Parts: sequence; structure tokens; C-alpha cells
Amino acid sequence: MTSETSDYILSNTAEAERLRVQARIWEHDVELLLDQIGVRPGWNCLDLGCGAIGILAPLSRRVGPGGRVWALIGTSGCWRPRAPMSAKNG
Repeated sequence: MTSETSDYILSNTAEAERLRVQARIWEHDVELLLDQIGVRPGWNCLDLGCGAIGILAPLSRRVGPGGRVWALIGTSGCWRPRAPMSAKNG
């Protein structure tokens, strides 16, 4: 991916990396929140407005192979599905 491929913000490599770092920084707090919610194996979950990563990795690990995590990114006034993520690759 180059930094000039499109108007979509996540096509910028530096911005995508910044968001990955941000997700790692907040992951502990996300885990605590998911504990409070009680997310369990087999659940179906939605990360609405997930951006580059959102909370997809922690959700995927919790729901396991029997559950599903849906992710939607909102750009330019429309919503589109994010690429699939497995519990293995977070």
C-alpha cells in the first residue's frame, strides 16, 4: 500500500500504522470492557465504525470459531464491510 493510492484515509501507510499502535495501547482496556459485557464463545458481535482495527482482535478471540465478528467502516456517507478477520490472526 502506498501513501498516495486513494482518498481513503487508511490507504496512508503512516495513518494505518498509527491506528494499529492505538489499538494495541487500548487493548487492555477493551479486554476489561468485554469482561464487563460478558462476551462469550459463540456470540455474534458487531464493531460499528471499526476503522483500521477497532476491537476486532479481542472480539474474535472471545467469540472463537463458533462465533462471528462483523465489522463495518463508514466512509463518504456509506457503510461497507471490513475484510474478514479470524481469531487466529487477530
